[in-house]
Amino acid sequence: MSVPLPMRLRFCKFELDLTSGELHKDGEKVALPPKAFEILRALAERPGDVVTREELRAQLWPADTFVEFDDNLNHAVNKLRQVLGDSAENPQFIETLPRKGYRFVAPVEPHTQAQAVVAPPERGGFASKYKWIAVATLVIASVAVYVLWNYGLKGQGQSRRPVLAVLPLDNLTGTEELDYLSDGITEEIITELGRMNPDRLGLIARTSTSRYKKTTKTIAEMGRELGVDYVIEGSLRQASPRLRVTVQLIRVSDQTHLWAEAYDINPPEAASIHQDVADHIAGSLGIEMSPVVRARLENARPVNPEAREAYLRGRYWLTRGTGTAATNARQYLERAIELDPNYAQAYASLAYAYIFLGNYGVLPETEAKPKAKEFAEKSLALNNSLLDGRLALAGIMAEYEWNFAGAAKLYQAAVTQDPNSAAAHQWYSALLSEIGRSEEAIDEIKKAYELDPISLRVGVDFGRAYYWARHYDEAIEQYHKVLELDPNYSGAHSMLGLALLEKREYEQAVAELQKGVALIPGNKEGYSIWLGYAYAVAGKRNEAQSMLATQVAHHARTQAGAQGIALTYVGLGDKDQAFNWLATAYRERDAVAMLKAYPF
Repeated sequence: MSVPLPMRLRFCKFELDLTSGELHKDGEKVALPPKAFEILRALAERPGDVVTREELRAQLWPADTFVEFDDNLNHAVNKLRQVLGDSAENPQFIETLPRKGYRFVAPVEPHTQAQAVVAPPERGGFASKYKWIAVATLVIASVAVYVLWNYGLKGQGQSRRPVLAVLPLDNLTGTEELDYLSDGITEEIITELGRMNPDRLGLIARTSTSRYKKTTKTIAEMGRELGVDYVIEGSLRQASPRLRVTVQLIRVSDQTHLWAEAYDINPPEAASIHQDVADHIAGSLGIEMSPVVRARLENARPVNPEAREAYLRGRYWLTRGTGTAATNARQYLERAIELDPNYAQAYASLAYAYIFLGNYGVLPETEAKPKAKEFAEKSLALNNSLLDGRLALAGIMAEYEWNFAGAAKLYQAAVTQDPNSAAAHQWYSALLSEIGRSEEAIDEIKKAYELDPISLRVGVDFGRAYYWARHYDEAIEQYHKVLELDPNYSGAHSMLGLALLEKREYEQAVAELQKGVALIPGNKEGYSIWLGYAYAVAGKRNEAQSMLATQVAHHARTQAGAQGIALTYVGLGDKDQAFNWLATAYRERDAVAMLKAYPF
């Protein structure tokens, strides 16, 4: 008799072995991640048909599996295209139908192998009969194991690290001014938990959880949206004459409270509770602190309480995202350093404040970035393993000094030190895009997105990584996802406009860029660098000239935005003026290096 074995599927130079889960090209095995293989299988088994994203989700990511589906699917398809030498713009194998699914467009030839099983001569009937029953049973069992493993049990029952989200502590004191304290305690707890043992505990970043501040959603709803196993929630209340901080750990699946504690403190003491909270949480989840973290905690230097309060106020303003807020942050952080001259974290945050002061046009880049570098280096001199110090210094080296090799080393050290840092993966991704390592950049921003799944900024940067890789359809899809979270997010509209420009959808592109500028609070001129260029390439020369006048006047006041002026001249076809302004941007260190990542 013959027992059919799973087929092979042949297309062009490739052969998909459904038995071994391998892909071959011209007879040579090609490395392919498991999910990418399963996607290729699902598509190649139905050539010419649209395989929807929902079908792929049902087949490859069961409902109880913890993943960010859209990002994992996009990543797997991009990996698959890379292996096949395919592209989204000119597909030879996989065609994308935006927001619907994918279609396999190459001809597929199925090939079935059969393995002959020759029966021995009959010698007594009974024994022979049951021998063949045993053989058949073995074959059936083998096929069953294959099917169960590939379609039912794979990934289930395997240990994985639990994932936790620290929700914003509710400020219930009735005093809005104390928001800095509730936000500061939240951030400190996240930071401390992130250092505990990254191999044993996954942690959602603060920028995603901060969107649940003052929310009415249930634990189950928030846990489902964030894709986490546990949440920490708490509150800050007045317990005259002190403040009471309550913190509790909740399992999302059944809302069981696993641990709770209350702390009565004065404001300067409040931040010191984060280590105690992190220690109790790790204990409740059975996670041992790594020896490195344990030694760091035991040798941690005490911080002046008033300096710590000033530091928390400075951190609060750093997250506000405006030039005025960055100015306020600088004042508080300088006060923290004045009170405690060896406060490494305050120096690192002050470096960020100066970076933002330059980015927002409050100070010229040539003044802001050298000061930022000075404070980042000071923070590392005091604590050479400080993550914020490394990230600040790496950002300055990449964007201001154009020392890409040095920045890459710092980013690599940062993501190794703290795999739970979404910022480390996010910033490293941007650098990789700028130096032309587009697929690696997509891998890094995917990690950031897993850690910070509803951060608008990370979501936009995810789209930008696709955009810089020239995957415009994927970029557009990602920007739409961000706008579903917040239709008024300026950055998503602006980057969507740029992607649409490359698709030659000029009217819609200009409209999106106009929305992006209109939604920017305050200094709109500093954020309109792409709009003049868009007007020009869309044939709106009068509007481009008007925008150019606005940009030049803004530059005269702030010595910022020269690259935007150069781009507008590029769009208008005035090469001499474009080169003149690029030279000005070069002298002023106005982000010229990243221009090579853009497609124009």
